[in-house]
Amino acid sequence: MGLVHIYCGDGKGKTSAAIGLAVRAAGSGRRVVIARFLKTDNSGEVEILKRLPEVTLIPCRKNFGFVRSMDEETKKECADYNRNLFLEAAELAKTADLVVFDEIMAAVNYGRRSFDAYGKLLEVTKETKK
Repeated sequence: MGLVHIYCGDGKGKTSAAIGLAVRAAGSGRRVVIARFLKTDNSGEVEILKRLPEVTLIPCRKNFGFVRSMDEETKKECADYNRNLFLEAAELAKTADLVVFDEIMAAVNYGRRSFDAYGKLLEVTKETKK
C-alpha cells in the first residue's frame, strides 16, 4: 500500500517538498523516479539529482510555453506529450519505491487530462507491480 502526497497551490515550495522526500528516500536506498512536467532542466535541484544513482530523472524534453499563450493545436500537442511522459514514468514506477510527478497538478488544472485518468493509469501500474 502506497501513499499519495499532493503538493499544490499558489506560491513556492511544492517542488522543494517533493524533492526533499525523494532525496530522503534515495538516501535510504530506495529507488526514485521523478518526472518533470512543464519544467525545463534549468533549476538548481536537477544537477544534484542526476548524481544520485537511486534517482531516475525524466526531464520535460519539450517546452510549450504558458498555457494562456497556446493555440488549440499546441494544447493538444502538449496534452499528448504529457500523457506520454506520464506513461514513461508509470512504466519506470513498476520497479520504483517512490515516484514524483512534478507539476502534474498544473497539467490537470489546465484541463489537459483529468486527475481520474491519471489515477486509472496508476492503478494499472500498481497491479502489474505486484
